Amino acid sequence: MYDQFNPNFYAHLEDDSAMIQAAVDAAAQTGDAVTIPRHNERTGKTVWDIRRAILLHTGSVLYLDNCHLRQADGINTCIFRNSNNETPLGCTREGRQHHISIIGM
Repeated sequence: MYDQFNPNFYAHLEDDSAMIQAAVDAAAQTGDAVTIPRHNERTGKTVWDIRRAILLHTGSVLYLDNCHLRQADGINTCIFRNSNNETPLGCTREGRQHHISIIGM
């Protein structure tokens, strides 16, 4: 069984981006890290297709555990970006985000 900080816990969601985002959002509530594993339970493949940017929060830590992330065909966006980007809060000193780590394993 997968925990809520593993995107496979959200295999019932519509796409890989939604799965990863749900894990990132859950981890932001507790300060825990997200681990994206090699195997994608929803598709049964070893590829995670990103359809929209994954929004990272202050303190987000992602471990990429031998996984393969790729932008879905026809998608032209970042794979990751700050959650305050392109919001009114993002234009303020209080909206600055920090301590975001993406670590490959």
